Amino acid sequence: MNEPALLLTSPAPVPAAESKAEPVFAAQPALAPQRARTLFQDRPFACWIRKKLLPTILGLVFCLSMWSLITLFAHDLPGPVLTFTQCATFVRANFWGDQNRVGLPFLLLYSLTRVMVGFLLGALVAVPLGFLIGSSPTIRTALHPIIELCRPISPLAWYPVALVIFSAPALQNETLKPPTMAATFVIFICSLWPTVLNTAFGVGQISKDYMNVARMLKLSRWAIFRQIYWPATLPHIVTGLRISLSIAWMVIVAAEMLNGQDGIGFFCWDQYNAGSIDRSILAMILIGSVGLILNVVMMRLEKAVAY
Repeated sequence: MNEPALLLTSPAPVPAAESKAEPVFAAQPALAPQRARTLFQDRPFACWIRKKLLPTILGLVFCLSMWSLITLFAHDLPGPVLTFTQCATFVRANFWGDQNRVGLPFLLLYSLTRVMVGFLLGALVAVPLGFLIGSSPTIRTALHPIIELCRPISPLAWYPVALVIFSAPALQNETLKPPTMAATFVIFICSLWPTVLNTAFGVGQISKDYMNVARMLKLSRWAIFRQIYWPATLPHIVTGLRISLSIAWMVIVAAEMLNGQDGIGFFCWDQYNAGSIDRSILAMILIGSVGLILNVVMMRLEKAVAY
């Protein structure tokens, strides 16, 4: 009676060496290409080419192709090759300007000066105002309707009002003309709202536990601001400033088209009126390049203060 049980429990011999040997020898030929692919992916320069350079080149090729297609039915629009050829000739002959024309670097400098003046004035007002709105429910309730009413208004809609205000006899100035001051005021207005709202949001995100600890330690108001409010709110402030600067650079181009003063925006509109569309495209490329540089600088600053 026990013999069948012994036969059932005894395992059959398994050729383990043969079953394990086959997958090893089958996988060996694929190791070399896989190792080469891994080495290519791990090298920083190769990764930069694959992830950064190639997508950028493909994006530029796509944009230039669309531009060329548009010129097939928009005959007044020059193509990419013709535009770059004519712009290169113009830049070589008139880069620094002459007696009748201001050079391109000076046009950019005029526009950047107006932007920075209005942007800095807006930051000086927006940051303290954001702290007040974020820390005081009464001030937040009082100013919230005004901010929500003014924020959707286009910055260019403020230009006629600013031009009337700065044309008043009491504000006349031989150095600063009303169009220049009006353009700076437009930049000031458009720089306010992103910084105000981001600063107020950052103040509102501070944990109440920090404030309770500060009261328990009997810290002064300056110590609370320096050790709690400022470090916690700084990343939000820089984010608001980055958005404000981007909007300010876009708005100054349109404002210069209205006021007719020297600047890269006026140059773009003036060349269009003169029939030189290629130079207007050159101005667009310069405007985009400067905006890209400003955004990269602010993003680096934003990463530096992030916690």
